[in-house]
This record gives sequence, structure tokens and C-alpha cells, in this order.
Amino acid sequence: MTQCPVFSEDLYSDPAIREPLRYYKRMREFQPSLDTTISATAEEGREFELHVCVRTIERMPFGEEYKDWPFLDRLIIHEDDNPSESRGAGIENRMVDVATNTDVYICGPAGFMKWVSQQVQEAGVAKTNIHTEYFGAEIDPNGEPFTLIANKSDLTLQVPVDRSPLEVLREAGIAIETSCEQGVCGSCLTGVLEGIPDHRDMVQTENEKLSNNRIALCCSRSMSEILVIDV
Repeated sequence: MTQCPVFSEDLYSDPAIREPLRYYKRMREFQPSLDTTISATAEEGREFELHVCVRTIERMPFGEEYKDWPFLDRLIIHEDDNPSESRGAGIENRMVDVATNTDVYICGPAGFMKWVSQQVQEAGVAKTNIHTEYFGAEIDPNGEPFTLIANKSDLTLQVPVDRSPLEVLREAGIAIETSCEQGVCGSCLTGVLEGIPDHRDMVQTENEKLSNNRIALCCSRSMSEILVIDV
């Protein structure tokens, strides 16, 4: 599993996902997993487009290296300051021919992602097919206290008002894989066996949150008095 949930190995192991992918990224630096993930997708022969929005081509992430990408023909650059020279005709115009069952992965500043998400939904793509990855998030991990049961570790812990489940687990000596600790990377997503999580992460889709199968331990809490997790 990579640190970036948008490009997790789940994407490749799920046989139900076979539709074209369109990646929209507006960022000064790509996630380390980008090159590996997109290359793997291209090698599998699956259809996708990678859209990169930049102020000028000179500020393109990776500089000139992108010209050597094996999937260069699937790269579409949208240049804000020189739209007439851009290969891309504007994201809103590209939405015209998007299939409604397309999976769309968006990464970038919150305002940009909200705008792209609106364009995609107006084109008929279901909200459940839109996946987002945030650079960071302002999430309040505080809330009502609850009892946390670590099933595999056979520990019953108390999560106070001002501590996250992750902090409590660490203090108890339970190692949890983490990265951002802001609810945006998905590294600490852990299975839920009993109880109802109070989801506060920016990683899981609405459907995933409704299933209550996993919880982001760094920022989420519990809506039930007792939460049993698979650690």
C-alpha cells in the first residue's frame, strides 16, 4: 500500500475497476508514487489520461523529465498563462466526452479540487466515482471520550476528549503505520470490528465512510461508546 490512497494498490486489485481513468493534478510536486503508479497503469494497457494544470510550462513538476515518460501521449497539460499553446482545451471543455462511469482522481489545493469535482459531476459522473487527495487538512480530532478495544492486542483503552485514538494506541505500545497524521494520506486506516466511527478523514469516499469498515486513527473518533478495532 502506498502512502497516497488515491494511488493505492487497491485500485489494481479490484477487478471491478476497468473503466478509463482520468487523473487531475494541480501541484508543485508530485507524490513519490505518481511515476510508478501511472507507469504500472500504462503497462497494464488500461485507458487513462493524466491532466496537469500549471501556471506556466516552466513550472511543470519534474521539469523536463516528464518528456521521457512512457505515457507521454496520455499527458495533457493545461497552462494557465498560455492557454492557446496548451494541448488541453480547458478542463471544463474536456468534460464533454467523459463517460459517466469514469473514475476520476483529483489532487491539489482544496479550491481547485472542488472546482474540478463540480465540473466532473456536471458532466454526469457519479460522486462515488470521484476520489480526492488533499495536501493537508484542518481537522479537529477532539470530541467525546470513548472506549477503544484493540482486539488483536487484547487491550481496552480510554480515549479522552483531547487525544486521538492513534496517540492512545502509541502510548500503549501498539505500532500503527502513519504518514501525514492529518487525515489525508490513509496510512493509518484500520479495520473496525464493532461500533460506529465518527469519520473525520479526507481520504475515504462517502460510501466507504457509510460502510464503517475502517477508521483513520489519527483524526477520527467514535459515535458509539465502545469501538473495537482490528489491531
